[in-house]
Amino acid sequence: PIPRELNYSCVVVCSPKAAKIHPSVSARANAFKYVMKSGNVNEEDGLPLQALDHRATPFIARPPVHFKGNIYLQPMDEQDDDANKANAQAVVKYAMKHNYIVQLQVHKYLGVE
Repeated sequence: PIPRELNYSCVVVCSPKAAKIHPSVSARANAFKYVMKSGNVNEEDGLPLQALDHRATPFIARPPVHFKGNIYLQPMDEQDDDANKANAQAVVKYAMKHNYIVQLQVHKYLGVE
């Protein structure tokens, strides 16, 4: 493995889908990305309870307590205009409230799959 202190140009993004993250991944992650579905949000931290409808008890993993990197929120694509609009609005709301970064899958907005 490459020592973390020597790997400045590498960005490791963790996108949790389960309740726990392996400690080695958590220690190396520079950023966390969450896919958000409207109505599936923990009001306290503004992060989703589940990811892409995967089950996690009590909810998907969070960044470590003293995490200083970026947290990205991405709206879930449900192939439904009304649901997608609600998902995007939830992402904007919680990103603004908790200083997270909105991340979009631009290719979907451009119709390039």
